[in-house]
Amino acid sequence: MIVATIFAAALNLVSCNPKELLKPGLEPAFVVIDSDTIKTRADYKNSPKKFINAEAAPLSMIVGDTIIVYKKNNAKVKPSKVAKLDKIKDNTDPLLKGKAFRMVAVGQGFLTGYRDGGLFNEAMETSLPSLLANQMGIEFNQATFDNADYNGFNRRVKSNFNPTGGPVPKYKVANNNTGVEMLDNRNKAFLKKSKSVRLDNYAVAGDYGDNNEFANRIGKDLYKYGTVIKEQKADFYIIQDHFEGAMAGKFTIHNQAFGESGYGFYGRSISNGLEGFVPLSTPFSSPIGPWNQRVNIYYNLKKEKVGTQKGVFLNTPDVFDFPYLTWVNKELVQKEFDKYQSNITNTSSYAFILPSSEIDTLLGVNVNVNQKRGVGNRQFKKPIGINNWEAEGIKADLIEKNMETQALSKQLGYAYVDVYAMYKKIHSGAYIGQDGVKVSVKDFYSSDGIYPSAFGQAVITNETIRTINAFYAIDIPYINTSLFLNK
Repeated sequence: MIVATIFAAALNLVSCNPKELLKPGLEPAFVVIDSDTIKTRADYKNSPKKFINAEAAPLSMIVGDTIIVYKKNNAKVKPSKVAKLDKIKDNTDPLLKGKAFRMVAVGQGFLTGYRDGGLFNEAMETSLPSLLANQMGIEFNQATFDNADYNGFNRRVKSNFNPTGGPVPKYKVANNNTGVEMLDNRNKAFLKKSKSVRLDNYAVAGDYGDNNEFANRIGKDLYKYGTVIKEQKADFYIIQDHFEGAMAGKFTIHNQAFGESGYGFYGRSISNGLEGFVPLSTPFSSPIGPWNQRVNIYYNLKKEKVGTQKGVFLNTPDVFDFPYLTWVNKELVQKEFDKYQSNITNTSSYAFILPSSEIDTLLGVNVNVNQKRGVGNRQFKKPIGINNWEAEGIKADLIEKNMETQALSKQLGYAYVDVYAMYKKIHSGAYIGQDGVKVSVKDFYSSDGIYPSAFGQAVITNETIRTINAFYAIDIPYINTSLFLNK
């Protein structure tokens, strides 16, 4: 039996002085970004191994710090031809007529470019809206960090160092050129404000609201998408009312309000934003039969005058397909429970076991039984997973939300990208991108197992281009997605 001192020694190793970890990694000393020479700067004080407000990232185990230098990406590769946007240019609005074409992104999820557990400049530059704007040949301004702070917040890379021997992936967090302004006494990170004069991407990671540092650094009240849309006049809008997964140890879906009437899957409106939209008015829950069956999603939407704005909606993929939820084998967890405390805990009531540090300790082959959570009196601090009934409710709400989004796009006369169906094809191995590249699950996702990689973003962008082209009868060129593989 492996003694507890081995595990303790491993923990001491991962919590050693970060300067010792960083000494070998300060090369190259400089990188060049947009003709600026940027010094590789180690941020010891403001980059701990885990921030308490890293909610938008999947729960994972940080085992050290590392240097990650900025690498030039292919986000600005010149398109194969010039896109003609006359059919989607709004020349009826005096604030837009005669001015350069503008697109605004609103929402959550992968519109931000969030990937590899964090938000950083390379990721924002390869986000769907940024890639789409490049193919359209238009200016699009992101809330990027200053060039000197290119690693932004909580960027991670996978590590081969596995002190527990458990199944949960281990990561090292970038400890150089971060966008963290300061940490409070609880290690909550406050991010440096965006200096963009005109911002076009208002999508944020995590919940909208006062406590969201991604929203706060933009300096806007982002409680309601409609408010942003009303204030930011544009020819074209790209909107995704999306999920955020694995927040603070839980796996949840957040569907924020579009307008004045509350939050959640019900009471969503854009009455103060998109012209021509009639607010939905439905009770929070009107069961028909089983509790998780909802009222007809179309809510008798009235045909009203639709404004001159144009855009595209993207729906939500099936969160239960994400690789993140395959990292822990439920049967192996039950086997450990049976070994140490038979009949005390039964995993059959769980649809998924979340890949937490507690579960990793339980399954860790290098961990002494006296250190394992869930054994004897050492109970888990949080629920170990998603209950079957919770999974049923999440799935039902997700399907209903997607139906509502589709109905809303139809009413407004917007294009609609069925991301849900696209992800299903990718997971079945049957999806071939618009440029002929077959898309694998391994290449599609970033290392966090939830958000798309740069390649995944390019694939979704091409699907969005296909939908926009067909809906509005235009011809935006596709991306060569192979340029983004392994980026």
